[in-house]
Amino acid sequence: MMINEIIKYEQQFEEIRGIITMHREKALRDVNEESLQTSWTVGRIVSERLKSNEWGSNKDTIVQTVSAQLTREFNSK
Repeated sequence: MMINEIIKYEQQFEEIRGIITMHREKALRDVNEESLQTSWTVGRIVSERLKSNEWGSNKDTIVQTVSAQLTREFNSK
């Protein structure tokens, strides 16, 4: 290969690499945003239930039970 061909190849490679990196970073940001939104929403729901006494007097037990169930279900996937 001549020097010009090597430089052209490297430029093209960097362009493709940049596109992959950009989209990978965007995907990670999107996943993090959804994860944060999920946690926020679940926290709001739990907080509302606890404040409204909808879960009765055994709130600590219910929160532990819900936490354990969700951990079993979602950590196995």
